[in-house]
Parts: sequence; structure tokens; C-alpha cells
Amino acid sequence: MRRHWISPLGLVAFVTFTPTRMPAALDTGGDLHAATPPATVVTADFAQWTDYPLSKTKFAVYNSGLVKLPHYDRDIALFEEVKPHSLRIDLWWGGGPWSPQPVSGDLDAISYHFDQMDHLAELLNARQIRPCWAYCYVPPPLQDRPGDWRRLTGKAKLWGDIVGTFARHAREGGALRRIGYHEIYNEPDNRDFFRGSREDYFAMYREGSRAIRAADPDAVIGGPALAFTPSWIGPFLEVVETEHLPLDFFSFHFYPRCWGTNTIRDVIRQIRGELIRHPRLATTEMHLNEFNSYPIDYPRGGAQDRYGIASAMFHDYQWFLAQPDLAQVSWAQFQDTAGGNWSGMISYEGHRKALFNAAAIYARMPTDRRQVSVRDKSGIEAMASADEARCSLLIWSRSVNDQRLEVEMPRISFPRGRLRVYRIDAGHCSWGDNPANEELTAAEEHPDIATQGLRWGGIIPRQGVLYLECDNLQRRERARPLATATIVRTLNFYPDRESRAYADFDCREWTARLGMAEENQGLAQVGIVAEGLPEKLRVTVDTGGAPQRLDSKSVLGLRFDYLGDSNYTHSILYHQNGLYDSRRNAPVPWGTLRQADQVVAVPNFSSFEVSPVGFAPASWSGRVEITFLMQNTGCGSRARIRLQAP
Repeated sequence: MRRHWISPLGLVAFVTFTPTRMPAALDTGGDLHAATPPATVVTADFAQWTDYPLSKTKFAVYNSGLVKLPHYDRDIALFEEVKPHSLRIDLWWGGGPWSPQPVSGDLDAISYHFDQMDHLAELLNARQIRPCWAYCYVPPPLQDRPGDWRRLTGKAKLWGDIVGTFARHAREGGALRRIGYHEIYNEPDNRDFFRGSREDYFAMYREGSRAIRAADPDAVIGGPALAFTPSWIGPFLEVVETEHLPLDFFSFHFYPRCWGTNTIRDVIRQIRGELIRHPRLATTEMHLNEFNSYPIDYPRGGAQDRYGIASAMFHDYQWFLAQPDLAQVSWAQFQDTAGGNWSGMISYEGHRKALFNAAAIYARMPTDRRQVSVRDKSGIEAMASADEARCSLLIWSRSVNDQRLEVEMPRISFPRGRLRVYRIDAGHCSWGDNPANEELTAAEEHPDIATQGLRWGGIIPRQGVLYLECDNLQRRERARPLATATIVRTLNFYPDRESRAYADFDCREWTARLGMAEENQGLAQVGIVAEGLPEKLRVTVDTGGAPQRLDSKSVLGLRFDYLGDSNYTHSILYHQNGLYDSRRNAPVPWGTLRQADQVVAVPNFSSFEVSPVGFAPASWSGRVEITFLMQNTGCGSRARIRLQAP
């Protein structure tokens, strides 16, 4: 079937589509084509900036420790297509793919074999993907009985010494061996993985977290990686707070039906409520570091291999983006393990599944979100984003019927572009539905079109995905990256976890995005620990929603805290003139832990230069904490702050 739309300027954009049916595994029956429903109108206004940004730091991936080590080398280029923020691996000491085991020997002479784990870390760090090691399970020297990797009795101190040794080794190994996240064990509340008591795990966390912190003061440490037991949450947090244990992130997993509830919203609401009871843990992130939209039932060729799961993932992603205190979500999983679990984005043989292509689409979309409206929804959902180089519109169907779409893309900022239309459905970009259509390739392409008044029309199959991407044809000068600088870690602060105000820092772009969302008053704050900064930085700030001064805490600013020999000794705050009040007194969770020592009103806050070296104290170590800060600036106000080489 062939049809076309004609734009007001005479542009003819031809659209070819073939109505498709769902695969049998997801078919609910009925004649999908018995009647043609009215068109659903989707309008993406690319001049209207909106919340929440399409964060590239929030989404990560997870692998079981059973993934074969050669598969990482085989598939490493595919990691670059999806660009996950991190890869979590439950290391499966005592089993898994290791040869030799990373920890071997006996209690009197423990042997360490770092090479294989080092290789994985190097593969990931070279591509700006942070390794997340879940230290599990019980290595051979600590096992009560040979081969029993589920039980640890009375050896928590030794277990802590072992994980501390790995943390020290990674720290001493340089940038390519850095570990982004250190997690104490995996699912200790699941008898399939741990046969000890809750108190046994608390002892492991106590010893392991302290040993890692001693080995690497910069380590990001967390746990308990809960599987499904809410009764663990409160007691674990009590132990952490009472004993002053490190807890940079609280981790948990969700597969539908595993928690006694079929909704991730209920689980996050409960964990959030428990964290609220511990205000001293206001810098602790939430990590949902195993997640799947489908319940656990992943046979080879099952529903998880077909295209319908892509729309389910996007539906969940959209909700996760609106949860500011949920710092990270790791899809379970990235690569198939076989052995009854075929839930990967990549097949055991290395093929891209529909899920992989969905994640690759998300990675292609610019971060800054644009307004989308869906009229006569009929199960249609959408997200849009744009930057100077690209406008993207992602549409997916949650409907049980095929839907006819009319797509409008007004106010694209560049006059001419290349339009490509991608589909994920039974006939496109879904290896599990059609092995001949694995690659993420455009179903149609228009290499040079006028963008004013651009429209598109066609059919989206039920549970299908449609992605329209328009690239600017004009050459653009790219900003100079901070090539010599290093981000040691990111810092988050959640004094009000129920606030919708958000803060996100993209380490690849050196860009912070802050917003009040629907809050009139709220705090949006994110920081980084950085080293190796150039003598000067170019700061570019874009604002939306008219930030305003509401009270003495209102501010939009950029703060530098300087580390001396052992403590942070001096701070300077650059702020937008007209918002800051000299009486400002707000919590400072890091750096000097006090209000700024020096305050600079910047006449033109949209673009200015700072000299980190110029204001540094004499004892400066070269390390600085940079805080991006927005508070009490009015509902709908937002800001993007970029750091670039001058």
C-alpha cells in the first residue's frame, strides 16, 4: 500500500508501509484489519523545550556472571551502539566462566587472578562504560563445603579483605581498570544465591564496604541488590546509618510478579519511603540494577525475543525518566547466557534483537526533550528530542490494534535535513521475528528535504515502534571536549525524595541539566569530582521557563570546591545575577560543607569563562568538586550548563 502527504511548501514525502500481524507468541486474536480506525495525530514541537531530559546516565545494562568471556570481545562494538552508562555483572565467584577462578587457594594462602576481570574493565572503560562489579558469590577458599558457593559462615572479615583487595588493585591499575560501582553481593534475600541469614549478609556488607572504602576512598559502594523481600529494606538501612557504613547507592531488582506486586511503582514508592526515614542518607542513590518489562519466562524464541517488548521497554523508560531520585536502571540483560535464560538484547550467537535496536534508537536521540502531543491516543505514546544536529521523534504503540498515524513535525530549527524512518515490528529490525531483518536500518529515507511544515503519515502495527530522525545537512563546528580532564565520580543530593525537581549530569558531554518540573520551589543539584582541568573553562548556560527569584534560597549557579592536602578548604560560587540572595543558607552535602567562601555575580551567565586555577588556594591538590545548582526558581524553569574547553 502506498500513500503520501504533501506539506504546505509542496514537499512530497512518500510513505510505504505493509500492514503486519503480531507474532503468534503475542497474538491476542481477532482481525486487525477489519476496520480502519480514525488517525491518531502526533505533533512534536521542536521549539518547545520540556521535562524530563532523555538522560543517558540513567540507563545501563546488566549481565549474569554466566555470560561467556569471549562473547564480550565478540560483542564489544555492539556496546558502543547502545552506549549504556554502566554494565553490572554479578561476578559468580565459585562458578561462572572463570578459568582460573579470580579467587582460589585456601584460607592460609589465598591466590588472586585479576587478568580476566581487568580485561573486562579495560574493554568497558575504553568506551566510557562504567564497570559495576557485584561481588558474589562465595569464592572457593571461603566455602564451607567445596562447590557450595551459596553459604558463608563466620568468614565475613576474610570476605571483606578479598573484595578490598580487588578494589585496591583496580585503583592502582589506572583509568582503564577503574570500577564505577562496587556492589556487595547479589540477591542475598534469594535462597537460590545465599543460604545465610539476614544478619550474615549484614556482616558481609559491614566488612566489605569498610574494606573497599579503606582501599579506595573514591569508590562508589552499594547494596544489597534485593530480589523481592521488602522486610530487608528498613533493617539494612538502620545498620548502615547506625554503624556509619558507606552506602552510595541502594540497589534492588524488579521482574514483574517477583515482589508480590506487578508494578515497579509500588516497589520504588516503598524504598523511597524507607530512605526518607533516614535523612542522613540524602546522598544515597537508588539503583534498579536488574529490570525487565516482562515476567521471568525467557525461553529461546519466546516473547522477549520478539518486537513487542521494545514498546514495553519504552513505556517503562518514559516513567523512569520522571523519577529524579532513581539514578540508574539496568536492563536485564544485555547478552544471552543460554541455559534457560534468553532475555538478552543480544542473542547467544551475537545477533541484535528488537530490544537491542530499541536501546540503540534511544542512544541516538538527543538528550534535550521537546514537547509532544498525542491526539486521539488509542494506545499511542511518544517522546521527542532535539539539538543543533538532529531532531528525533519516537512513537510506540501499546494498542492491541494497528493504528493509523498523522505525524506533524513543526518548528525544526534548520531549513533542510535528511529524514529517515525506522520501524521495529514483525518485518523490521527484529531478529526474533525475521532473522533477515536484524540491523537497525531505515525503512525509508529522504536524503534532502525542506523541514518547514514537515508531515508524515502511515500505519504503526500494534505494539510496534516508529522512529523518525531528521539530521541537519549544514556542517556544524563541534565544541572542544575536555580531553585532559577526568571525572572521578558523580555526586547526587536528594533532601526531598518526593520532589519532582531533577538534576542530571552527562559525563560524555560534560553537561548538567537541571529543572524544577512541576515544583515551584525545589532543589536540583548534581556534582562531579574532577581532576586535570584546563586553566580555563568555557561555561555555556541555556535556560527555559523563565527562572525567577522567589525567596532567599533562589539560585542558579556553578560552584567549585577545592581539595587541599586532605580536606576541601575553599569554595567559590558563580551565579546568575538577579537570582542570588546574600542571605542564602542551604544545606551543603559535600566539599567544604559550608556556604561558599566567595560569591561572583556573572553579568552574562549565558556564556562566560572561569579559571579553576586562578581561584585555587595555595594548597590545592588539583582535585575539585563542581556543583551545578538550581533552587526555588519557579515551576517549569530549567537550565542546561555545559563545560567546554575555551
